[in-house]
Amino acid sequence: GKYLNKIHSRGQGPGEYTFLSYMTVADSSIIIIDHFTGKQIKYNAFSLQFVKEERIFEKIWATDIFYMHETIYYINDWSNSAAGKFRLFSIKNNSENFEKYLPFEKEPLSLGINGPVCATNGNEASLIYSGDNNIYRIRDGKVFPEYEVIFKDKKVEYPSGKAEDVLHNPPGRVIGINRINESDKYLFINVSMTVKDNTPIGPGHYDNYTCIHNKLDHSTVICADGISYNSMFDGGYVIRKIIDNKIIYWGDAHILLNVSYPKEELEKRNFNNKAYEERLKNVFANLNEDDNPVLFIYGLK
Repeated sequence: GKYLNKIHSRGQGPGEYTFLSYMTVADSSIIIIDHFTGKQIKYNAFSLQFVKEERIFEKIWATDIFYMHETIYYINDWSNSAAGKFRLFSIKNNSENFEKYLPFEKEPLSLGINGPVCATNGNEASLIYSGDNNIYRIRDGKVFPEYEVIFKDKKVEYPSGKAEDVLHNPPGRVIGINRINESDKYLFINVSMTVKDNTPIGPGHYDNYTCIHNKLDHSTVICADGISYNSMFDGGYVIRKIIDNKIIYWGDAHILLNVSYPKEELEKRNFNNKAYEERLKNVFANLNEDDNPVLFIYGLK
């Protein structure tokens, strides 16, 4: 939580970005990608000085990046690229050649909610892809399906051939795997389903369920509407990251203050833990709209 420095190089010149699409931290570099200019920019992780940039999308397409084992991994959705139709690319430090994994032939109709999502855990990572019930593992430079999520409920159907027509399905249909997070012992698998009531809520509304899978004894617990949010956020938040035994959520102060927790709504909420309630209300009482990012860190019991 200690402030170190800032890059703040807005623009379209060398070493400048127009939008921070996503970033990762390598051994000695901070690497960002700007989708609008198609650039990958590398800064020194300690001085934050500009190092170099390249037009990464002239080679591959990516929707997220992460760093592991002296290797940058680029997660693709279902888009084609100059390097071919693959769901994952990687490149080692000081190399110019991309490794390619998991080729695809066509875009799936069942798109899910968030698209490809990865979860790093020490020296390995797990990945999910839209329309795919497999959970893939990256380990020792190899990528392979390690788990399969088997749904007993009916999956959504798209009779019109358009994925955006998901809400034309009856209530309770499975959209697919939405997010994934991981600790040494557990997989947290967020699954989305079409809304289960007749409330006329706008397009894009869905229910979340979180499956907690114990990787050691292979048991699974399913939690309705997320992870015990009555004692946490008491809202529709999802886990952003798990580090050791800490569950981490981050959000935008403007959204938290004006959409998720406006003062009048926060006063109406009834939390089980009064000490936590007072701490949370104190946080929001002293929060400004430009206090970003807002981090909530919870212990995993």
